[in-house]
Amino acid sequence: MIRHYLELAWQQLTKYRLQSVVSIVSLAIGFACFALASMWIKYETTYDAFHKDAENLYVLMHGKNKDAPSKLLETRLLYELPQLEQLSIIYNFYASSINGLSWYESRRQAEWSLTDTNFVSLVGFQLKEGTTSFVHNPNEVAISSEMAARLWGDESPIGKELVTVDEGYKQTRIVTAVFDKWGRHSNFNFDFVSRMTPDRPSRSRSSSHNIVVMAHISPKADIEELNRRLGEIELYESDERKLCMRPITKVRHFTTWYEQSARTKLHHIYLFALASGLLILCGLLNYLTMFINRLFIRKREMALRTVFGATGRDLMLQFLTEYGLLLAIAMGFGLMTVSLSAEWFLSMTSLPRDMGYIHRESLVYLLLVTIVSLLISLPAIWYFRRQSLQSSITGVGALTRYYIFRRFSVALQIAISIFSIFCTVVFMKQLDSMRSNDIGFELGNRMMWSYPSWSNGRNWEEEKEGLFHFVKQCSEVDTAFITGDYLFPGGGAYTLVSLENDPESSELLRVDHQYIYDELKDFYGMQLIEGRWLDEGEPDENILVNESFVHKMGWSQGVGKKIYRTYGYSLLSGGKKRYMFEELYIVGIVKDMLTHSPTTPATPTMYCTVPINVYSSFLSNWRQFLLKYKPGMKEALRNKVQSYYKEHDLSYDSDSWIDFEERYDYYLRSELNLQKLLNIITGVCILIALFGVWSMIMLTCEQRRKEIAVRKV
Repeated sequence: MIRHYLELAWQQLTKYRLQSVVSIVSLAIGFACFALASMWIKYETTYDAFHKDAENLYVLMHGKNKDAPSKLLETRLLYELPQLEQLSIIYNFYASSINGLSWYESRRQAEWSLTDTNFVSLVGFQLKEGTTSFVHNPNEVAISSEMAARLWGDESPIGKELVTVDEGYKQTRIVTAVFDKWGRHSNFNFDFVSRMTPDRPSRSRSSSHNIVVMAHISPKADIEELNRRLGEIELYESDERKLCMRPITKVRHFTTWYEQSARTKLHHIYLFALASGLLILCGLLNYLTMFINRLFIRKREMALRTVFGATGRDLMLQFLTEYGLLLAIAMGFGLMTVSLSAEWFLSMTSLPRDMGYIHRESLVYLLLVTIVSLLISLPAIWYFRRQSLQSSITGVGALTRYYIFRRFSVALQIAISIFSIFCTVVFMKQLDSMRSNDIGFELGNRMMWSYPSWSNGRNWEEEKEGLFHFVKQCSEVDTAFITGDYLFPGGGAYTLVSLENDPESSELLRVDHQYIYDELKDFYGMQLIEGRWLDEGEPDENILVNESFVHKMGWSQGVGKKIYRTYGYSLLSGGKKRYMFEELYIVGIVKDMLTHSPTTPATPTMYCTVPINVYSSFLSNWRQFLLKYKPGMKEALRNKVQSYYKEHDLSYDSDSWIDFEERYDYYLRSELNLQKLLNIITGVCILIALFGVWSMIMLTCEQRRKEIAVRKV
């Protein structure tokens, strides 16, 4: 019987080939997009979910930084908060040398130094070998199996000496445990864990070392009240970043690092998943409408089968077999689409390159889509099967509800297509606007070399001087100059200003602070809107500000205004602070520069000349140089630079060379990726709607073939 049903189902699919192909393609692409998007969302939202009792495990964040400042330990408030049932504070170091290997050769692995014994029980730390005695003894250390294999190969590391050097601080410890790394699916990775030595805390309060604070919080605790109390802790003077507790599974998406590095932002992935769901719905409605239309074309067949003894159950099994066969073929092609697009998909995401994982997850979503499709379609098929059978007995009156359903289905498909087109066009217009509109400075043919964060034992002071002189003499270079400060990408510091110099009534405003000089101004092509430029050697109380600064102050015009900048404070009785101010005079307004990202509004910024007393050190301690190359010479210049590195036995670091146009596109990579995904889905939606309408016309012609023949006669 099943074989008979399958043969009939195949005959129906091949009889209406074009309609079947359109349905299979739309459902396959829709399923593939939905499966990949759902897989992506699941992976992004389950970081560190593998920890024991992860839903109650929280991490202290300082603004958007998951590493809290070391100055936090100067307050005892953390230990006095009753909501924190269990607390562990970990110092985060980087070993510059490990058993004689430089950080570059050892890939700069992090070291966690514990201040307490709670860490192992807090995160469910799993050991492969050894004991947990390292949490009590500062002369012992636990090491990851990956680092152990790199240092000692297949030998057991237990009992061996591990020598680490951190900025000249040398320490020798005995390996007493081996653990498995948490892998990439964690915000916290390290290769060594040890107990803090007595002399380490004083060293680690420097700005280069931060701490990680993890805590187990009761499910009944008031998190809002806890974060309110944490927000009252003032670590640094007028620091706008507040302390708060975030669930460990959500830390990733609250960090500045994620905002800067994510190839596709999480809300863009949700939009992609929503569009994929609409595509599946569109394809499902298209096939369901054609399937029900064919039920009415086959109403005489159903009447004859009923006369010869077929029950309603038999007819439903037959139709569900036909419907299920197309779903099975579509889902099979969907799995193939997932496999074919896996390499492209993995290049956009941080998912592990494990095809087994992708196939397992795809099968789960396949089952989910199939069940939902059947739940939506089964009632409609059952209802219209009865209607079509009744129509063959009582006449055309029973077709009224079917016509309503068909019109609604076609209208919904067209509406989804129009909605997809509208959203895609609007998104493309916005993206084009962000890429082509005036951003306040020039990007084309400009590049920056930034001092690398590692030295590898070399004399970089001499090497960077030699590199600069070589680049300056290249024929491909138009302009090159050294700089101690830069505007793009996202350079600069900040300062605090006020409209009044009265410490009791002053409201301090945090603004970006930039040094500016003729080379920098000409290089970026900065635009003066009002007033005048600063002259070289001009007193540093004269400043320029940008448009956002003027708007933030609520002024209609800013030239000639006076503001006050803080340069410290003195403590009064009772612990009150009296701020000290210096007067600044605004002599010009410059156009806003979107130096951080085209999606981030310009921040209030003030510009001043480099003070004479610091000018020599400003340029002698330079860490980067800016250059403008001739049009079309970027690749030739890069090849010359790489040859220079090779000739002088230097390690070429591509991250040290920042091309402005490439960096600006890098800021928009999430929007560009979403645009590609939406273009695919919109194109398929349009195809479904067009073929859906065409199929309805063809099936209607098939249904009214006798009427058409009579009219032709």
